[in-house]
Amino acid sequence: MRARAVLAAAVLAMSTSGCWLQSGWGPERTAFNDLESQITTANVSQLVPLWTGSLGGNFGAEPLVDSGSAFVRSDGRLSAFNLDTGATRWSVAVGPAGNRAGGSTSVPAIANGSLWVPTPGQTACTLTQINPADGTTTGTRPYAGVAGNIPPSAIRLARCDTGNALATGTKIVVPSALNYSLDTTQLPGGPFCPPGVDLVSSIVSMSVIDTSNPGQGWTLSQQANGCAPLTNAPVPYQPAGLSGDQLLVAQGSVVSAYPLTPCVIGQQCPTATWSVDAGGQIANAPVALSNGDIAVSRTGGISVIDGTTHTVEWTAGAGSLAATPSTIFTVSTVAPGVTTIVSALPAGGCGSSTCAPTWTATLPSAPTGRASIGGDVLYVGHGRLVSALPAAGCGAATCTSLWDGTATTSGAITSPPVIWNGVVLVGNQLGTVAAFSLPR
Repeated sequence: MRARAVLAAAVLAMSTSGCWLQSGWGPERTAFNDLESQITTANVSQLVPLWTGSLGGNFGAEPLVDSGSAFVRSDGRLSAFNLDTGATRWSVAVGPAGNRAGGSTSVPAIANGSLWVPTPGQTACTLTQINPADGTTTGTRPYAGVAGNIPPSAIRLARCDTGNALATGTKIVVPSALNYSLDTTQLPGGPFCPPGVDLVSSIVSMSVIDTSNPGQGWTLSQQANGCAPLTNAPVPYQPAGLSGDQLLVAQGSVVSAYPLTPCVIGQQCPTATWSVDAGGQIANAPVALSNGDIAVSRTGGISVIDGTTHTVEWTAGAGSLAATPSTIFTVSTVAPGVTTIVSALPAGGCGSSTCAPTWTATLPSAPTGRASIGGDVLYVGHGRLVSALPAAGCGAATCTSLWDGTATTSGAITSPPVIWNGVVLVGNQLGTVAAFSLPR
């Protein structure tokens, strides 16, 4: 366990040596910026609005930060802002608008000097490479597309949806779901279905794309075909996480680990190192804890998987996840869905198969997503507010917020908070990004 924890800590330190470069801070998806030192529990109450920027599209996704700029995806656009002043550096169209559920607001990743943007499309998804300096597109890499041997005249409808990107080294990892219908009278050897009935195909994939070598990478995929309606479509993959050199892939209730071994792209060459049923439908990316364990948010609660035995070690109440080395934080709601419950759980477990929170906090409006941690402060978006809590607790079973900031006067917050170098950022439903800082 100790050697595993040391390795995990070393990987974490390497992955977070830059800024907020992907969803959840680093590929481990802990949402913990341990480098933040400007804003602390001692001064967080002094935070004030710094600037508000327009995104040019609805639904501001989780911001990324690098080299003094904040990069924010909105519905079909990507915009860059000066982190200190909020001045717009550039704003460009990326993919179709009006397709949020299909990935038009999927969070990019910054790696090797480029922004890598998962982009939904018709007959394929595309990894769009953008220059952070000026917003120009410098390359595109299609993935998860309709087979090239299908005549275009046979395709009636097609849509490729995609999810948040993960970056590790030169590799970008993205989930996708491709659904299309074919006029079988246009297929060689057809028709294969009754007159007037299309052949329907559903393909879910997890693609590992090596940005330094287009011939290296691999794809996990499952496919179902049939004459419409299709009743056995495969369950999509969640965005991936990373634990050491193992890619964490969640599909349905199962989380599996795969080695990041190169092979010829397009082949299903990896074999799972291990797989565990977490006990319920998994939502969002698995979170790699610093002690080597893995936490997943699932229907009805969270499950923590032992990193050595690869069995469910303990469970707790429901919620989306963020984590420091000592604490797992969950954000959930209670009926009628207008109150946010923040729970702090011991990352190492409690010596039992079911753990209770060491402290909780109740916030007055509906949660807007995962919490994030910067230094010793936990930030939670709820309704139109961002609240700050002491990440180490307050010495009582119930904690209250240290600061509440109004991020918007209309529309709910739509992104987890992002913290970097004394600035807190959140995206808004109506297409803005708000920044807070200490008085300047």
